[in-house]
Amino acid sequence: MRNRDMGILQKFASSKYKFIVFLLVLPAILGAIYVKIFGVNVVFWDQWELVPLIEKLYSGNLTFDQLFAQHNEHRLFFPRIIMLILAHITRYNTITEMYLSWIITLLTLVLIFVMYKQNFGISESSLLKFIPISWLIFNFRQFENMLWGWQNQIYLCVFGFVFSIYLLEKSEKIDCKFLLAIFGGILSSFSFVNGLLVWPTGFLFIILSKTKNKNYLGTAWALVGIAVLCTYLYKWVKPSHHPSILYIIEQPINSIEYLIVNIGSPLGFEHSTAFGMGIFILFEIIMVSILLLKNGLLKENAKWLSFIFFSLASSLTITVGRAGFGVEQALSSRYVTFTLLGIVGLYLVVVGLYNKFETKNQKYAVLYGMVLSVIFVGIIIGYSRGVIAGEEISESRKNMACYLIGYNWTSDEFLKNLYPHPDIVKKRAKILERHKLNVFSFKDEVYMLYDLKPIKILSQQHFITGAGKINDEIKFIIHEHPLPSDKALIEFENIPIPKNATLRFSIALDPQVWSPDKGDGVLFEIYIKENESKQQIFSKYIDPKNNPEERKWNDSEVDLSNYADKNVTIIFSTSSGPNNDSNYDWAWWGNPVIVTV
Repeated sequence: MRNRDMGILQKFASSKYKFIVFLLVLPAILGAIYVKIFGVNVVFWDQWELVPLIEKLYSGNLTFDQLFAQHNEHRLFFPRIIMLILAHITRYNTITEMYLSWIITLLTLVLIFVMYKQNFGISESSLLKFIPISWLIFNFRQFENMLWGWQNQIYLCVFGFVFSIYLLEKSEKIDCKFLLAIFGGILSSFSFVNGLLVWPTGFLFIILSKTKNKNYLGTAWALVGIAVLCTYLYKWVKPSHHPSILYIIEQPINSIEYLIVNIGSPLGFEHSTAFGMGIFILFEIIMVSILLLKNGLLKENAKWLSFIFFSLASSLTITVGRAGFGVEQALSSRYVTFTLLGIVGLYLVVVGLYNKFETKNQKYAVLYGMVLSVIFVGIIIGYSRGVIAGEEISESRKNMACYLIGYNWTSDEFLKNLYPHPDIVKKRAKILERHKLNVFSFKDEVYMLYDLKPIKILSQQHFITGAGKINDEIKFIIHEHPLPSDKALIEFENIPIPKNATLRFSIALDPQVWSPDKGDGVLFEIYIKENESKQQIFSKYIDPKNNPEERKWNDSEVDLSNYADKNVTIIFSTSSGPNNDSNYDWAWWGNPVIVTV
């Protein structure tokens, strides 16, 4: 091992460096924990567009045109391929897509660190100054992208951009590095529409940087960029349901406000805060640009300036395409992954100026302190508010997973949480169910009871299945309200009972009817019907109104070994309490499953 490498290892072995390295990697660790805690495996919104492609993949009918097809303004060629591979390997567990986004983010951070090290080295001071970058890149302000696997397309786009700039800096001719930089641009372009900005940004970098053969490389880069753009626009049409791109001309004031808020959104959740941060960022960018010009430092900061340019160009692109939705939409978490690159670039330019002139001019220390302070406040706000948003998203998605499991009996209003068109959810949920994907990917030793046949239900009952929450625990529920003068019955027909099987479930009453003046409890019963015989296997009466210890998920299980290797009908029954009053008898069966033990 070289002496230089030994020196680096010795540095990192010291306790001081270990602590600094810990602070550098902590955001990545927190990001993985964030996904672990708040990630939910459910197909949500645009992810339903992938389901028909999964069906075509399994049937062997998937084509290049389907992978290349336009989605909104985007060509999601590479994300589609990756998501289809993951769907096949994991039975379309969407949490794995979230971890993929985490991996891509980590690779992006590593690339930025390598680029940073080339400029600033790895002294204690340099590593300390890189810590804010780690916390920005994994900032929970990106909660929507972090907790929605579909958004790996954005992380791929950003990674492709950073990868291209990293390799362009090393390219002196059209060689392997330059070709890989082109591939990075193609990866970015065909992952998200903002990726097309890699080409003008890369061209600007070539012009500004110390790269030799600028004309030669710049021309080659521009020609490839034009070819990519032409390919991208082939049969491209503007989505009819999106705002007019002329909105910025028709409403210039609103559009400028949208742009500024979008630029400042990584550092603020509220409109006024983001607007103020946007003004501050633009002011600082203008200031450092003047300082770089004045001191002849454009070349050595070309890569960081390219980060700023790409970010500002992304904000402008987003403004053109989305300003018509209203200014508040500029705060959307999904765009932060693009806009925070500008803050990263600005900070690193300021670090360079501070390192070079701190002993000569105090104003650079003030500049560095101002930018660092604003970033620090933004990081605190981003992580703290991101945790709150994560909790809300997690609870919402858990509810959606329950709605999806019982899609045949869930009302359209609930299914609209998954996708605006319930009929599409029902149609494509059948594909997931047929191939045992996503929420239907039960383990081989687990059989969930969700496909029910109602025998008697109240006419005013709006839904049979859904989601129930008790003491912060959400479960798939079958809501079975007793009839006024009879039992309510729900059947699960032709259920295969394996050897060593146990029926596990929870019973509860909706927390809304725990009040003293509501109801008198419910009798829960389970029967098994085999041929013409019927046997009761479970019976329990609960009354949370009068028995506080029953204000929970009351977990139960029944041994099914007597029915091993048989197909039977399982009947869930509820009936009113001792007063025969069915008012407020909002009875829940939670997560009914047959497991082998």
